[in-house]
This record gives sequence, structure tokens and C-alpha cells, in this order.
Amino acid sequence: MPHAQRLALVSLILLFLLLLTGYTVLTLERDQGSTQNFQHPALEANYLVWTDGSMVYAKNGFTGVVDYSGNDATIVINNAIMATYNKGGGLVFIKSGNYSLSASIILKSYVTLEGEGWGEQTAPTILRLGNNVNDDVIKTPQQKNYHMTIRSLQIDGNQGHQTAGSGIHICGTDRLIIEYVMVKWCYNRGICIEGTLEGHTSIAPLIKNVFVWGCGKEGLFVAATDSFIQNVDVGHDYKQEGTEPALYLHWAHKSVIANSFFWGSKHGIFINQTNSLLVTGCRVDYNRHHGIVLHCSSNNVIDGNEIVHNSQRGAGYGDGIYLIGSEKIPCSNNTITSNFIGEDSDSQQYHRHAINEEGPYCNNNFIIGNNVHCFHQKKIKWSGADTIVCNNIGYVTENSGTATGTSPIYVPHGLSESPTCVTLGVKGITPYQTSWINNNSTHIAIYHDAGEGVSITVTWYAEYKP
Repeated sequence: MPHAQRLALVSLILLFLLLLTGYTVLTLERDQGSTQNFQHPALEANYLVWTDGSMVYAKNGFTGVVDYSGNDATIVINNAIMATYNKGGGLVFIKSGNYSLSASIILKSYVTLEGEGWGEQTAPTILRLGNNVNDDVIKTPQQKNYHMTIRSLQIDGNQGHQTAGSGIHICGTDRLIIEYVMVKWCYNRGICIEGTLEGHTSIAPLIKNVFVWGCGKEGLFVAATDSFIQNVDVGHDYKQEGTEPALYLHWAHKSVIANSFFWGSKHGIFINQTNSLLVTGCRVDYNRHHGIVLHCSSNNVIDGNEIVHNSQRGAGYGDGIYLIGSEKIPCSNNTITSNFIGEDSDSQQYHRHAINEEGPYCNNNFIIGNNVHCFHQKKIKWSGADTIVCNNIGYVTENSGTATGTSPIYVPHGLSESPTCVTLGVKGITPYQTSWINNNSTHIAIYHDAGEGVSITVTWYAEYKP
């Protein structure tokens, strides 16, 4: 064989061996602890974790070597996370299966923890806290952290065998992502995002496509500015008295809550000392007390939500939306608009009020264009002298028209309450004197001095303000 042909043949053989070796590493074939071979769905993983019987393995995605193994899933997973963190970050991928944890998983900066499935499909990745661990399932160090991701996992807090612990507990972290995650049966909170004991804050978490169910306290607790929460479903059993709000927001300024469900809890959404927040496109229902609470919070927008069947503790106990402030931190300049607040049928009357602005420290709020009906007491109650309530379907606060007749003229005012102010005008050039009184709950009486038997036309504008 000519020399050139021999070199070409050797080159082809070497290229084939190189490609074969690369394929073996990239597919992360199981060569220890199991005879099963598979192709890794996330080829860029730093570590691939799987379970085989009682053993758990973590294979290095670059060398193809099993660096960590044992019968304690917590140790194996935490070692893989730490090794990934020490290399500057990356992906730890956990294959489907049930992983019993003897302690918390400690997530580190720039590390993505991803499972193979999160729902009730045939092969999710389940991280379940062992008995009497009394700690969080996944948590971060009490320090400043950055750019973590938790994805495609099912987290089981094993609530009946714990005295403490949440599902996911994030401290002092910027740019966190939690998506496609189910969290259930945690002793305390489902997901908790807050600052650290040293004062480091959490900023801009993204939480989407998350289901939280049956946790002992808040389903989702977020104390982080610039949060974005979308397509989450958070609830409890509304008959269980000890639970807290489905979503609790504290100092969550400039955040967005969109297209989500909050149900079966003490309150649906509790907004505390938070400004410049948007809640839109959510359904808030079957909560024991209020649907949405704005507590000492200002400049927020509650727009386009469906708020129904709350006050499940008893008819007339809670409100659809409840606003309250304090002397030091008022509740003001909130816009509540385009919400449907009520029940599915006229025979149901759970809520006390659709919207209740309570006490002397609420003012300058805007309650406009909502659809309210079926309530135990007054549909909308407000106390602020400068609060604007208008154009709400089912609760008319202003109306106008013309009336013609001799004095007195009885006019149906069309308001949901007896008017507190009526402005009158006379059509024509003669400046007749006019006055009005409330004749009954549905009509006003307009008086004029045109003379006995003389009919004139009067314009009127009626308004109700408490």
C-alpha cells in the first residue's frame, strides 16, 4: 500500500477512535454501579446524578468518571454541587428517581440544579426529606449568592415527620430562577426567598411554572425587590386553620405577579410594606379570610384579577380586597381596577365587602372599573376623603340626568347608596332657585320656586361619598 494511503487510513482510524471516545463521554454511559446505558439529555452537565437501588452516583460530565457514590443521596449531590461551584459553576443534572435526603441540599452560586421531571408523570425526580431531619430540603448559605437555578424537580418535605424546615429556602441571592418545580408537604413554607442575617438582600428572582401545595405556613414567601412571579399555583386545604397566606410579599418593591392561582389559605395574597407592585391576571379563591390584602403598601396596581369565594371561614368575615395602613406607613395611591370580585351565582354571598378601605390611614386610592356583586354587606366601603370610587359595575357612585315637572320632582338617582351630594341646574334663561333632599333610598326630591303648577326642566348630577 502506498505511503500516502497508509497515512490516510491511519488518520481515519484515529478520527474514528476520537469520535467514539467523545461520544462515550458526552452520553455519560453508566460504567459503574449499573449495567444500564443511556444518553444524557443535558450534554453540557458538569455532573450527572442517578440512583440504582440503594446507591447514588455522580459522574463527572467531562471525564466520564464517577467521582462520588454512596447510599446517602445528600452527600453525593452536595459533593457534585460543590465540585461544580469550585469549577466556576455549571449544571448538576439529577435523573428521575426517589432520593431520600438525610440533610439539606446546599445550593451554591452559579450552579443549576435540574431534575428530569417535576409533575406527576411516570418518572419525576423527587427529593424527599428523610424522617426527623427538621431542616429545609434545599437551601443556600447565609451569605451573598448569585445566579442560581432550580428546575424540573419535585420536592417533598415529608411534613408529618418534621418539626421545622421549608421546601426551598433562599437567602441573599441575586437573579435566582425557580421553574417547573413542585413543592409539597413542607412543615413551614413551600418556597422562602429573603435576605441574610448579615443584611444581604435578595434581588430579581424569577419564579414561574411552579406548584406549591399543602405546606404548613406560607406557600410562597418573597422578600425580594424586582421579583417576577408567573404561572404559579399555590394553595392549601382551606379548612386547615394554621396555614398562612398562599403568597406573602414583604418589601417586594417593583415586582410583578401574573397569571397565577392563590387559593385555600388564610389569605390569597398578603402584600406588606411593598410599593410599585403589579398583580394582574390572577385567580384568588376559596381563602379563609381576605382574597388580597394591601397592608401599609402604596403605589401598587391590582388589575384584571378574578377574586371569588373567599371568606370561607364564615359569610361576611373577609373581603375580596382589604386595604389598611398605619400612622407611620399609610396605604395610599393604589389603583384597583378591572377586577371581577364576587361569586359565581347570586345565591352565594361569602365576602363582607368587595373592596374595603379600612381606617384613617388609607387615602388617595383609585377604585375604578371593577365588576362587583353578591356581598354580605356593602359592596365597596372606603374611608379616604380623597379616594376615588367610580365606574364600578354593580356599585354606582355617580349618576346624572334631566327631570321635568312641578315642584317637587321625584327622580330615581340610580346610585347604590343614597347620594351625599347633588348638583342642580335649570334649563332656560330664568334663574329659578332649586334644592334637593333624599326622599328615600332610591329617589331624590328636587324643589324649585317656579311657582305652583309651573313645570320646568332641571339637570342633576348625584354623587355618593362616605
